[in-house]
Amino acid sequence: MSIFNESGVTVTLTGFEHHRFCDLPTYRKISGQNIKEVDICWLQPTMPNSDAPTLIALELKDYIQTKVPFDSLFDNLLNKIRDTLSLFTAAWLQQGLGAQIQQELPQSYQRLSPNLKLIFVLLVNIDSNQAATLKALREKINAKIKGIAKLHNIQVTVCNLAIAQNIGLPIAANTAPSTENSL
Repeated sequence: MSIFNESGVTVTLTGFEHHRFCDLPTYRKISGQNIKEVDICWLQPTMPNSDAPTLIALELKDYIQTKVPFDSLFDNLLNKIRDTLSLFTAAWLQQGLGAQIQQELPQSYQRLSPNLKLIFVLLVNIDSNQAATLKALREKINAKIKGIAKLHNIQVTVCNLAIAQNIGLPIAANTAPSTENSL
């Protein structure tokens, strides 16, 4: 199935090649060993202002009903970026267990292509009175990850649901209860 409900958001990936690291047999072998991954990844053939295919690595967090725990959320998101980037790098270099993970990824991004763009989208579903917190989180993450982003030529976007929809991601507010395909 290609529709996932998580954190108040529905991600519809019908027609997109995608994966969740938590579903990969090799990742499951190491998942309890202090490695964090984003919720779902997919190849988006086109994005606004880009002709290159884009690999989206999406993490979803829901704080509509609660206050954002800034410091712990910052640490969690930073670890997810670094560990997911390590998973992809090991797969593309075919090093260690990465060689097995590479075989478990969708064929369209099993190998790193020079024109493939990698964007981490950290979608923090919040109510409007926490907009300043979201901005502060975005600034702190981008400052902390700046060197890594330049080194790997990745982009990191911290946004809410409306911004994610505006950049063309196949997501919507979730009005249904979570399904068995939850992220």
